Amino acid sequence: MVKLIAINAASLAIIAVLAELIFGFWVWGDPLNGLNIFRNVTWRYSANHLYPREDAVVYRRDKWGFRGTHADPGEIEVLVLGGSTTDERFVSEGETWTNVLERCLAAKGRPLKVANAGVSGQSTKGFVANFDLWFSQIPNLKPKYVIAYTGINDIWALSKEAQFKDDPRRFNEEKDATSSWGVSKQRLKMKSALYRLYRTVKGQWIAWRAGMAYKLPVPGATREIDTTNELRRKSAGDETRLDAPTLMSAMKNRRAQIPGELKNFENQIEAVLGRIGKLGAKPVLVTQAWATYRVLGDRVNGHLGTFVKQEPFHDVARRMCKKANLTCVDLAREFVFEAGDTYDVVHTTPQGSRRVGEFLCRKLSGMLN
Repeated sequence: MVKLIAINAASLAIIAVLAELIFGFWVWGDPLNGLNIFRNVTWRYSANHLYPREDAVVYRRDKWGFRGTHADPGEIEVLVLGGSTTDERFVSEGETWTNVLERCLAAKGRPLKVANAGVSGQSTKGFVANFDLWFSQIPNLKPKYVIAYTGINDIWALSKEAQFKDDPRRFNEEKDATSSWGVSKQRLKMKSALYRLYRTVKGQWIAWRAGMAYKLPVPGATREIDTTNELRRKSAGDETRLDAPTLMSAMKNRRAQIPGELKNFENQIEAVLGRIGKLGAKPVLVTQAWATYRVLGDRVNGHLGTFVKQEPFHDVARRMCKKANLTCVDLAREFVFEAGDTYDVVHTTPQGSRRVGEFLCRKLSGMLN
């Protein structure tokens, strides 16, 4: 009996080794396997816990880690960088703001293939790493334009957690930030054919279970959207002029508290612009909007604490846009979320994604030439 078990174990070990040598990346390999981003995945799950939706969300990333309609990297003409508000994990294929932007530009006589390179949690520092570690490994990737959707994640860019999230080798989208040992261990795993098979099956199982669970009613549960339909700025009830002494004083104090963060943001934008130039593309900076406040003319209303926290970063982007004469869209000042546009304070529903995509299309259709 013991001998039989030993023979079977040895046979399985030999089969496993052969499978690894044939299908793994130990001898030759895909350079993208060193990154902890999802690739070659198609998931179907419910988002009904976040906003009213009967059909399943279809989330797909290609072999290079992008969302989009392109068949080959050589087709990509607009590459979009961003965090989770760009990745849009809970918005289905064809409904993301990058999908809407692509269709709208085509309708306006500017047919450009748009690729979504959003990675949850990334700030502009992560964008820089993407060029060095990710995009440089993709054959024929020569976009005409690179859109950087910036601002929100940069508030926390110097935190320890953000340091991991901004390194595509370290940040594991499946398990969040990993340790240095975890990085080495993950690289070994990504060379393994058996591990990739396990990860694929596990991912599909988790997605299926999540989709089924989210369809089950939970007594007394409410969606985030039920609160943000009021946009939360109404419940805050604060409104003031942008040049009000109290607001200007709060902004001054905020800047005095975070000089390092603001300088880091400026440096990272400059680095992103440099990487975009080396790629032979033209940069487009877009400031991100929150659902917790809105700016209308010379007034801001809603949660002024969030406005004060975010606005210094957007001011840096605006200043750099003017300094370098960049193509920029100040979404934070020019766009206002409406009821049902978001399922939390920043992430959009399909309705919100459509409005963001159409807004950017109107602004960019005459700028992308």
